[in-house]
Amino acid sequence: MMTRIEKWKTFLKEFAADQRVRLFFVSVFCFGILAHGMMMFNKYSFGDDSWLLFSIGSLIDVGRWMLGVIGKLYGLIFRNNYSLPLLHVFWTMVFTGLSGTVIIRALDLKNRWSIICLAAVMIAIPSVTGTFGYLFTSAYYALAAFLALLSSVMLFRAENLRQMFAADVLLCCTIGIYQAEEGLAISFLLILLLKHCLQDNLNSRAFWKKAGILLGNLLISAILYAGITVLFLKAAHMTMSAHAGLDQLSGSVGFSLVLMRILQAYQEFILPSAMASTNMYPGNIRILYEVLLILIVLMLGRELRNTKNRSLYLEVFLFLLVFPPAVKLMFLLTDAAYVHSLMMYADIMVFVLAMTLMERVSSSQIQKASVVLLALISFMYVRYDNVVYLKTEVQQSQAVSYYNSLITRIRSVQGYTDDTPVCWIGSLKEVSDETISDYPEFREVITTPYDEVMIRDYAWNYMMKLWCGFDPETVPEEAFSDRKEVQTMPSYPDDGSIRMIDGTIVVKCSEEGD
Repeated sequence: MMTRIEKWKTFLKEFAADQRVRLFFVSVFCFGILAHGMMMFNKYSFGDDSWLLFSIGSLIDVGRWMLGVIGKLYGLIFRNNYSLPLLHVFWTMVFTGLSGTVIIRALDLKNRWSIICLAAVMIAIPSVTGTFGYLFTSAYYALAAFLALLSSVMLFRAENLRQMFAADVLLCCTIGIYQAEEGLAISFLLILLLKHCLQDNLNSRAFWKKAGILLGNLLISAILYAGITVLFLKAAHMTMSAHAGLDQLSGSVGFSLVLMRILQAYQEFILPSAMASTNMYPGNIRILYEVLLILIVLMLGRELRNTKNRSLYLEVFLFLLVFPPAVKLMFLLTDAAYVHSLMMYADIMVFVLAMTLMERVSSSQIQKASVVLLALISFMYVRYDNVVYLKTEVQQSQAVSYYNSLITRIRSVQGYTDDTPVCWIGSLKEVSDETISDYPEFREVITTPYDEVMIRDYAWNYMMKLWCGFDPETVPEEAFSDRKEVQTMPSYPDDGSIRMIDGTIVVKCSEEGD
């Protein structure tokens, strides 16, 4: 027992003394504040966050049972969960710092400039920005990313079955927090395996043995996760939700659909869809990303030219074959229509791969070019994040003003009292108001959930309650929608779109319902 304690003490001393760790943590917080300062010191609440302000989101019915367990433990200590900007962003930075530490120490990265750029990319990539749009759960997802990377290292270094099983259980729990982190774990394992091949000149037999062990353990983690998910669903008398295609994760699909998904994963890796929320390289960052891919291929080519190990050619080929779909794993697991920004954090592995190869290149010119490229991408990420928050600030102010105008018109109807019920016909999500402002400059914001017009937010009624304090008694739409006098009413904001009918304020938001 004492030996184990002494080992932990030694590890913690080495960890604290590692200058790379200090540099990474300082860089994460500096770039984190630059990129997310507006989110950190303001409160933006729309969409899911407006009605999950005191929650951590959907749990068992979306397969996130471990998130539920953590939520219960959190509740035992603090009673309630709150969507707190300062603390959630702070803890996201802390867990990102820990994640980067795992990467740096596992790959033994030494170049201080690449470490600084890695910190910037890991905290400023649009996937993190998107996660802050769901602030109530952002810190938990950052924890999941850390555990995913940690489980990968544990599995790769495991020397016996007990250590392997511990890594499998940890990865299973990670997926139970957020399924998308599985792609992060697999792509990091592939980089660890590639470095092992390049550094130790693995022969073909040793490579296939190592690859087989890793694949077997990944399958065990997936089976464990599926089994535990079923147990939780049965205990809670639930079925898997269809939200975001989660009910498809364990479903069977035809060969043609599998092939289509694989091809789409490659396409999104090599040429990301420019205006899709899954694109982690908005604007001109996409051009720099393509240059980075070319540099990665060139550096791998140099490795092959300089090796005498012929089996390395096959190993590198297999890596190039498997790495893109591993990074874009969610495109394989579910329909592309359900994949969004939050699921794309594994894209940081492209940068990790570049930094790993860069440190092995003897040419100082390639190293300098790589660092300059990574620095440009880092600063462009920071700029993009600030544009996202500027749009959010403007649109939230516009939405609150719009809703307040609507509330004023409701309260101005003759005969209105504070106990007058309101019947919403249709939804403000479908409102056809030509006066709603549109700034073309904000169209470059493609990251979920900031890519919509906030006045037309699907959770407009929750936003109205949260930001305007208006929460009247409501009457179901069906009670009035079939009446001829309602059908002939114009839609909001036109005159006559708000009327008192039989003691109820009827507001016709749109021609059609949700």
